[in-house]
Amino acid sequence: MSLPLLLLGVLIYTLGMGVSKPAYAGSYKLTRCGDVNGKNVDRALCDAYRKNFETRNDAVPMACERQYDPAIAGFSAPNWQRLDLEKYMELFTNVTRYLDRDANESKQFLAKRVKLRAENGHTALYVARLDLDGDGKMANVLAVREESDCTPTDKPGTSLTRLYVLNDALSDIDYPRQRSWFDVFNNSTIELFNGKPYIEHYEADSGWGQLLTGTGCLTVFREEHKLTWDKSRLWQVLQIQYTPSPDAFVAVPGECPVNY
Repeated sequence: MSLPLLLLGVLIYTLGMGVSKPAYAGSYKLTRCGDVNGKNVDRALCDAYRKNFETRNDAVPMACERQYDPAIAGFSAPNWQRLDLEKYMELFTNVTRYLDRDANESKQFLAKRVKLRAENGHTALYVARLDLDGDGKMANVLAVREESDCTPTDKPGTSLTRLYVLNDALSDIDYPRQRSWFDVFNNSTIELFNGKPYIEHYEADSGWGQLLTGTGCLTVFREEHKLTWDKSRLWQVLQIQYTPSPDAFVAVPGECPVNY
């Protein structure tokens, strides 16, 4: 082979390497628009989520926090206001008790555990006033954010978030409303689209231990006055499945649930 042809081959190979996807690039796919029966379809919402996710190739999923392309119109964040954790220790105790409501522990042990969580400096409380179900009445929504290594990059400080609907006094949970969310409050965030709040919940197909290494599903909900068949106020509006690169695959493949 002549030297010019050899150099041309090296150049083509180098350029090809430069535009290739990351070695362990995963992918997202919009698997459903609407509820489990294919009704309540919001095409603008689904198209915006599809454009934001299907163009990404994350090595690990955006399992705890999502990133949104500012060029896609409609997305915005709620107006979260940080609470003084020391001032709202009673509230923090109540939400911790609800999170671990199946645990059989004394009040003294709970108080000690809550105090330790508050003192480690990795927990923050945020509240936002949101019209969750579109009835014109604002609700207090609490986001409890705890630092974790749940992140699509090596960026530190990414948080795992749990959501709670509170009473008007910000002293305790609105228990009937909270129970209607079932376990969707755990590892969930809220994103606004055209001003309306949507609850985003990510779950790994093979359980918490495979949150960053296997397939998973982001389900987006809208709270409604009417109840679903299982007495929930949260109605599915879309689902997006994440699939890791075959080269990096660890967990058993799965599919987003249809009867969530």
